[in-house]
Amino acid sequence: MKKLDETLAALPEPYRESIFQCLSLRKDDLQAALVEQTLSISESYLRDFDWKIKYALASDKISSVEEPLVNLSLTVNEEGTNRTIPLEMNVNELKSFITSLEAAHKAVLQLKS
Repeated sequence: MKKLDETLAALPEPYRESIFQCLSLRKDDLQAALVEQTLSISESYLRDFDWKIKYALASDKISSVEEPLVNLSLTVNEEGTNRTIPLEMNVNELKSFITSLEAAHKAVLQLKS
């Protein structure tokens, strides 16, 4: 919203207030339009996520693991239906996953422009 504030700074205060009021009233419509724009790029989108951290001390094959693990549940909306994708990652896998998400984000931004 800061960019919008800077853009509208030249307008008189009553006009800015009217624009912000209109935007706040149409928030749901604007959000739906953004989701629709996202769907035009891909029919699937991330709807929600949940994460947990656990510390594995041992496993059935190794007596001492002592490794932090992240359980990540991604809820993806595909053509109107939600699908949950469970992931379990160690630190290195999590870093790689974040790097992949950042690269995907950059690609989406390039598609938008």
